[in-house]
Amino acid sequence: MAGDVASRLRTDGFAFCPQKLGATEFEAVGSRLGDILAKASVSLRPDVESYLCQPERIPFHTDHPDVAIVAWHCIAQDADDGASLLIDTWPLVRAFEPERLMALPVDFPARRGSTSPGRRPLLMQGEARPRVYYAPWNVRLQGLTPSQAATAAAWRLAVEVAPVIRRRLEPGQALFIDNARVLHGRGAVDPRSGRCLRRLWLGRVSEHPDGHVGENRAGRRRP
Repeated sequence: MAGDVASRLRTDGFAFCPQKLGATEFEAVGSRLGDILAKASVSLRPDVESYLCQPERIPFHTDHPDVAIVAWHCIAQDADDGASLLIDTWPLVRAFEPERLMALPVDFPARRGSTSPGRRPLLMQGEARPRVYYAPWNVRLQGLTPSQAATAAAWRLAVEVAPVIRRRLEPGQALFIDNARVLHGRGAVDPRSGRCLRRLWLGRVSEHPDGHVGENRAGRRRP
């Protein structure tokens, strides 16, 4: 299964797994794709202010730039919706002059036990493919040049009108996305929603120097 997921990540930027997986099998597939950087339970928590834990709409974004793949395993779904919403950024990137996106800084937070807070451009083009990092709440409008502010507004509009891919997970189903290509979000849910997903953050596999996700020829990640 990991090989099929890796292939779909390379071609489509995401892989939806309709067959039901157990928790152990889901984590095993993830560990074949990359090192597990973090695990989390995604559910509503009124005491936590993060978008992730609140019932309001979650804006489209990527996760921390250290993360190559984001994976979710559905434990319980919202009674009405709760679908994962995805946007492929590659068509958006092609509509801009790369230099504009490469000049737009986006802050990122510290990652527990690893990366310190920092800043990187929305687009990095120095590898075999474009790599996007975007979280609208981390684009600090104060201090941007007029050109950067115009780019931020144009990108925000492009995201608003981009085609959206919708995948509503049922319990046991899984979804994997290329975090440097696909934005993800969620619509609003009822504050009493029982939606709960298990999330993995996966690091990039070192034997893929072009930055593509996937397995090595033996089908296993090297130690």
